[in-house]
Amino acid sequence: MIKKSIAIVTLLGASVLPSFNAHSAVTYANCPTLAPLPVTNFLPAALLPIEQAEMSFDMGMNVVMAAAVQSATVIQSEAINSTFNTITSELLKISQAKQSDMIEIDRQYQELKMAYEMELNLQKEQLEGMLFPGDSSMMEPDEGEVRVIDQESPTYKFVSQMCSAAKMQQHLYSEAIIAEGIELKSRRNTKIVRNIQAVASVDAAAKQSVDFHYDVFCSEDDSLLGLCDDVSLAPNADMDAYVFMYPTGYRGEGGTTDSYQTMYTYSPVESLAAYQYVKNLTGTLNFAAPTEREESLASKTQFVGFYKQAVAALSLSTDYMLSVAAAREPVNKTGLIVSKLDAINYAVERANLPDHQRTIASASDEGKLLELQKQLAIQSQIRYLLLQLREREKQLDAARVAVENSIYSLSD
Repeated sequence: MIKKSIAIVTLLGASVLPSFNAHSAVTYANCPTLAPLPVTNFLPAALLPIEQAEMSFDMGMNVVMAAAVQSATVIQSEAINSTFNTITSELLKISQAKQSDMIEIDRQYQELKMAYEMELNLQKEQLEGMLFPGDSSMMEPDEGEVRVIDQESPTYKFVSQMCSAAKMQQHLYSEAIIAEGIELKSRRNTKIVRNIQAVASVDAAAKQSVDFHYDVFCSEDDSLLGLCDDVSLAPNADMDAYVFMYPTGYRGEGGTTDSYQTMYTYSPVESLAAYQYVKNLTGTLNFAAPTEREESLASKTQFVGFYKQAVAALSLSTDYMLSVAAAREPVNKTGLIVSKLDAINYAVERANLPDHQRTIASASDEGKLLELQKQLAIQSQIRYLLLQLREREKQLDAARVAVENSIYSLSD
């Protein structure tokens, strides 16, 4: 379209300008070869220079554009290479930093792992040595930590019970307590035996015992009969075997806790009643002691021998009964006042409490072993008491057989 417009403008210009030479246009007539020009274009001959110029312009522009494109391509390639190199360098730096971070992380992980394993082993050692694993209140406090022991923790309760039991046992079997018990028993035994041997009149001895009963252990029936003025706090206690075996002890004060009531501990009145009970039961012979003259007579030898045998048998039975009473005499004066039997029974009943059973169930092997040792110690004490009783029973049987044989020999 552009070419056609240029050709039209050219023709119009040629027709208007009068100075235009007619021979300047190449035609068939003035062709030097007198031959027709080859047909190279359908445009008029006047347009050929324009076509050529256009072609030259196009070619020039193509070269310039090609050079510009090539230059731009080179620049872009260099920019891309530079950017790629920069990116590659940054990626290498990032990779190196990441690798370094991974190494540092692994190092710190190993350190934390070692510290954790050391702490875990330390806690494991502590737990293995604890009576109740998991009882944090009993674990070793951290440096600078001020810890208040929880008195409701199982370890505290267990150790408290063990300490109480140990102190009670140490008190029971201390030299002072044992000596005091032996002294009381020997003094009472001596009094009873002396009373047997010093009897000048059986009736007078019997009256003395009856008067003492009405003065100290008067019952309501005795009071109604006018045998005594006031009813005793322990009526007929000197003749009641149940009081002798199962005293009420210190009711309300010193003999009761929230979980235990004494069953085998004498109160002061019951202790006196136990002595009188033994005296009434074994401390009387129904015949007077032989005189010095009778002891010197050969005809009275059998009688004197039998009398001494009877005194020995009564002394033996008195010692046995006083041993039963001694096991019920209080061994302390403060706190829960208990006898030897009540101290053992207290430990047994505490071990059977559901709360204590739950506590022991959660204890470690060492805790269970300590409890087992405590129970074995209690068992040993009970067996020892039973052995003592059986030994005295054998002695009493032997004395009974001897007295019966003497009676049979006298009857012959």
